[in-house]
Amino acid sequence: MPKQELPFSVLIPVYKNDSAIFFDEAINSIFLQQSLKPKQIVIVVDGPIGFELRAIIDTWIAKSQNLFDVVRLEENLGLGKALNIGLANCKYDLIARMDSDDISHGDRFRHQINAFADNPSLDVCGTNIAEFSYDSHEISGIRALPMLHSEIVRMARFRNPINHPSVMFKKSKILSVNGYQDMPFFEDYFLWVRCIQGGCNFHNIQQNLVLMRGGEPQLSRRQGAKYALHEFKFFSKLVKIKFIKWHVFFALVFFRSSLRLLPRSIVKFCYLIIRKFW
Repeated sequence: MPKQELPFSVLIPVYKNDSAIFFDEAINSIFLQQSLKPKQIVIVVDGPIGFELRAIIDTWIAKSQNLFDVVRLEENLGLGKALNIGLANCKYDLIARMDSDDISHGDRFRHQINAFADNPSLDVCGTNIAEFSYDSHEISGIRALPMLHSEIVRMARFRNPINHPSVMFKKSKILSVNGYQDMPFFEDYFLWVRCIQGGCNFHNIQQNLVLMRGGEPQLSRRQGAKYALHEFKFFSKLVKIKFIKWHVFFALVFFRSSLRLLPRSIVKFCYLIIRKFW
């Protein structure tokens, strides 16, 4: 089958606190701006949303009624559960993830579909991403991750090796490891770990194919005692399933928990150093 004919779905969740303007930009980037368009876009509305978000969804449905499938949840279930429901509503085995406030490069899907066509054994394909705070033309940082499967597996024992908003994966493989599970803040990282243990094949395209909104809002979500506690529980789980050993666990918890409790300016500097050298 020619590369351009490989069908795929896009899965994008949205909830009440999301910006209608950003959401509209996100949908625009995965539909109108793509050189290779999806066959289906699944929007999971995670609980009640306001008029502006509803209006954006209705506008896009009016533009292409056959392309969009909207799943409306009566209450906010959280990202992991919402994504699992979305997976069940995706028609195609290849699924691209998209966040409601990011922007996909116009050739993102073409590059990822080509990667799957060139390597039939590929199961999970991420990309590098560029971060911006306010203006998408002013890049504040790059999240570059390893390309090869062996490097991705090695990194997974210390850091999340896949940029979640950039990923495309095989639905069958994700379901084979029971999909997303209840792991607040770490739903995707935990999924990749279980995929690795399940024998999935990974690859990261070495191009910045997603523009992600970063800056202070994102940094603030990853600070504080609550986040540190969830991080502790996550890495404890990795020990329990024998993905990491105790000495790695203690080193990670000490280093990462310290970052969560430091002043934001220091944390920001530490992230810049980590991404530059590791």
